[in-house]
Amino acid sequence: MMTSVAAVLDPAKRTLTVANAGHPFPILVRNSITHPIMAEGPQLGDSPRASYEDSTVELHSGDVMVCFTDGVTELENERAERFTERRLRAVVQRTAAQGAPRVCSALVEALTQFRGNHPATDDLTLLVTSVA
Repeated sequence: MMTSVAAVLDPAKRTLTVANAGHPFPILVRNSITHPIMAEGPQLGDSPRASYEDSTVELHSGDVMVCFTDGVTELENERAERFTERRLRAVVQRTAAQGAPRVCSALVEALTQFRGNHPATDDLTLLVTSVA
């Protein structure tokens, strides 16, 4: 079993449709406010008859979307504290106006600083994109 997010961009309509298979909700940032793109479904491999809801959002210039694996929010530091989605959202809110490359580098910096010398025990995967 595994989690997954599938997203389909319609550039003509300026929409993004997301389906989710047990994965953390992607985050859309608009005007420095974070919005989870909520679409739910079971993990892939959970059931041969699984069905998945999708969610469609309208995209605006300057929007930033962040997809991440649970290894990002569950990353622990030397005190066994987790990075959490709250910390992730704070970094994203603070940097979203500077575009996707800055958001991504700020997240990598924050994760690296947070964990210190504590090794990561799961994958740390980020996908950050912005709308022109």
